[in-house]
Amino acid sequence: IEKLVSTVEVPKMSDTSEVVTVNRGDTVSWRLNYNNTGTHFVDDMTIRDELPKGLDIVPGSMLLTTAAGNETLPDTALNSGGVNVGDYTPQGNGVIRFSTVVNTDPEVCKLTNWAFARSNNVKEVKDDAMIIIRDCKIEEPIYVCTDLIAVLSEGNTYKFTVEAIAENGAT
Repeated sequence: IEKLVSTVEVPKMSDTSEVVTVNRGDTVSWRLNYNNTGTHFVDDMTIRDELPKGLDIVPGSMLLTTAAGNETLPDTALNSGGVNVGDYTPQGNGVIRFSTVVNTDPEVCKLTNWAFARSNNVKEVKDDAMIIIRDCKIEEPIYVCTDLIAVLSEGNTYKFTVEAIAENGAT
């Protein structure tokens, strides 16, 4: 399986990559390419893609394309157990396309979306694609020195007293 992402509504291969940068609220298109690269028949190929929190499926956008034609899939088809896309001869393949809206919390700066493929006679394989969220609000660690006192104790030796504030994970 090959998982790709794009900011183009119906991406062709030239429009896709493994990483895109978007803003919250943007629509992102996904392309799952699957191919029987082996020399044996593949029985009951199942494709699964459980969306991470912060990605909402665009209703009615899920489309399966195979040699038999196009089929609109239910919005929940890739969740949980996935969708059985059938049997494939060697070099048989298909594509699932769908769109999501980026609806993350402000502090989320990236999402990784995994796709999985398996069949009765082939172990599960996976691939991922990532979204970088441009308008995220990272809470940077904050270090503030509120008081610094230096006292000459003997010769060239000083005693320092420091008071500081550490917030947002700073230690």
